[in-house]
Amino acid sequence: MVRQLTNVEAAWLGAFIEADGCINFYDCDKYPGGHIHRQWSIRVGVKDIEMISTCLRLAGAGNVHLSRGMWFWAIQRKRDFFALTKQLAPYCVKAQKFV
Repeated sequence: MVRQLTNVEAAWLGAFIEADGCINFYDCDKYPGGHIHRQWSIRVGVKDIEMISTCLRLAGAGNVHLSRGMWFWAIQRKRDFFALTKQLAPYCVKAQKFV
C-alpha cells in the first residue's frame, strides 16, 4: 500500500518520474475468450541504486530489479498506481493524465 507523502516527498518523486520515468497502461490479452486485462505501471530506471531505493522508501510500495546494468523501480498494482498518481499529480504532468 502506498504511503501518504509529504509535499516535499511528492514533489521530489514526481519530478524524478517526470524526468526519468514513465506512467502508463497497456492492455494485455491474457485470458481465454478475449478478455482484456489492463496493466497499470509507474516505472523508473537508472544506474544509481540509491535513487531507486529512495523511490521505494518514499512510496512504500513497488518492486525493484536489476536488468542490463540498470536498476528499475515499478508499481503495477492498480490500487497503488492510482493512490500514487493522485499524490504526484501537482508535481508531475505524466501523473496528471490519470487523475
